[in-house]
Amino acid sequence: LGRLRAQPVQRLLDGVLNGAQQRGELRQTLAEMQRMKVSIFRFLPGDLLLFLPTTGSHWYAFNVNAPHHYLSEESAEAFGLKARARRPNFVLGYVVSIEPHVAAADVFPTAGAGTANPYNLPAGTRFWVVTATQMTGSGAS
Repeated sequence: LGRLRAQPVQRLLDGVLNGAQQRGELRQTLAEMQRMKVSIFRFLPGDLLLFLPTTGSHWYAFNVNAPHHYLSEESAEAFGLKARARRPNFVLGYVVSIEPHVAAADVFPTAGAGTANPYNLPAGTRFWVVTATQMTGSGAS
């Protein structure tokens, strides 16, 4: 008799555990889908960004009201963008870090001062250099 009473409880426990496993799998799937969405409004570490080539050799993050975000030279090199004869139409990358800057008056400052305005922006313009890791399989010809 005790065994007969235990069967519904066991079925209930099995159902609860199965439901929890399915919810966990659903959460994981939703998190993976969220990670595949391209951010265009604000950029934070972990966000996926769409970078487009500029007329120069730089890559600009596609955005809405978040101007002047550029892919770092190190990231562009790691993506293999410097070695290609033909640049892809775009690349996708996950933000690792974002470094704020203010454009200097000189595009090419004196030796030892570094490149204070590599994007030829008006003096005083805030810009951000984004270090990113490439999304596997990103980039179009």
